Amino acid sequence: MYSANTKTKKRIGKKWIAVLIVIVLLAGGAVYWRLRVYKPASEVITVAGQPSPSAQPDTSANSPTLKKQPASNTGRSIGGGTDTKGRATASTSPSQWITAKSGDITVKQPPANAALQSGDVLSGTAKVGTVNFRLTDNSVGVISEGTLQVVSGKFSGKLGFTAHSSSGRLDVFSTNSQGVELNEIQIAVSFK
Repeated sequence: MYSANTKTKKRIGKKWIAVLIVIVLLAGGAVYWRLRVYKPASEVITVAGQPSPSAQPDTSANSPTLKKQPASNTGRSIGGGTDTKGRATASTSPSQWITAKSGDITVKQPPANAALQSGDVLSGTAKVGTVNFRLTDNSVGVISEGTLQVVSGKFSGKLGFTAHSSSGRLDVFSTNSQGVELNEIQIAVSFK
């Protein structure tokens, strides 16, 4: 037979275990948010236009950053790109090139406010091993994403996508070993 004191101790022990589980889950969520979602404003370059509608201002004290909301699941397929390993040359003038604040990535093509169609080229130079891209349609979210190899300091690829609206944004960035996006450049684009 259990005494009342033993039952009370077991209930208190179970409550502490539940509290510890909640604390561990909250800490894990905070670490995930810091590594995957939060980007200091100093790491993001926005060119020619406002952030996409999928971004919401962070209203926390003294925070000029954006929290990105995940794209809704629309059942659409997401395109990608064909890596041309830096062989494509830019048809834009140096005055149209966009460089990340760090200087590690420069997008030479497309320029800001370009009218894109599937098959157009993304090219530039980088001081990193690979460059990632994400093309977002203002209606449905991400419509194309992929990774391009940097060969002799150059990257290039042909974008593949199906647009659902007339405007969007091209993000070009690198990632560190934990998958955190760095050197991000955001370019406002339209679709043909």
